Amino acid sequence: MKKGFSLIELMVVIAIIAILAAIALPLYAEFTCKAQAQEAYNAIKDTKSSWAAARTDDVFTVTVPPFASADDLMNTVSIELPDRNWDYAGGAVGDDTVLIDVIANGADLKACVQTVAFQMQLDYIEHSIEFRVINSTHPQYIKVSTH
Repeated sequence: MKKGFSLIELMVVIAIIAILAAIALPLYAEFTCKAQAQEAYNAIKDTKSSWAAARTDDVFTVTVPPFASADDLMNTVSIELPDRNWDYAGGAVGDDTVLIDVIANGADLKACVQTVAFQMQLDYIEHSIEFRVINSTHPQYIKVSTH
């Protein structure tokens, strides 16, 4: 009666595990890069109600002066964005539109995300705020809106 596994059986199992790892690791790396790149995008979208409150007299130009950092934005319109890994700049470009430039700057970011930059446009349309990405250096992580 045979006890244990033969060398061939063990090598087949190891080969199967190696093939699965070769497939899974690149997918995991791509997923983590995309998740980190989405951090600033999601944070901006989460501030939707704050942007609506920042609009006074039905215009943005009065309440959203040009800003060069997340702190500037917090101090002028009380909108808080994560600035640990991201730089923000922008301002109102019309009564109904705000542009925000977002640039990765964090040492904590993965190498694949360190050169990510994108531009978001906030539009006030029919009593609601709509967000869209109008430019992205890495569309595989931050997709440019089509409308």
